[in-house]
Amino acid sequence: MYFVEKDTMATLPNSLLRQQAFINGTWTDAHDSTTYPVINPYNQSILAFVPNMGEAETNQAIEAAQAAFEGWKIKLATTAPSC
Repeated sequence: MYFVEKDTMATLPNSLLRQQAFINGTWTDAHDSTTYPVINPYNQSILAFVPNMGEAETNQAIEAAQAAFEGWKIKLATTAPSC
């Protein structure tokens, strides 16, 4: 049995609580719009929900990463943006 730990979720910024994946520069829902809970192993509370990404979404992310890598692999580390 799981319960939502509201105190924990309230301490996290809303920008960190997206129920989407970041694919090819955009926040993306699972194709079937389903999510699943992230469970705190200490007390079995629900910390957040994440998208239930499947094969199609995984392939989309892999293709986007491969396309981005082509441009980045020739750059020097000194030209990469700093975080």
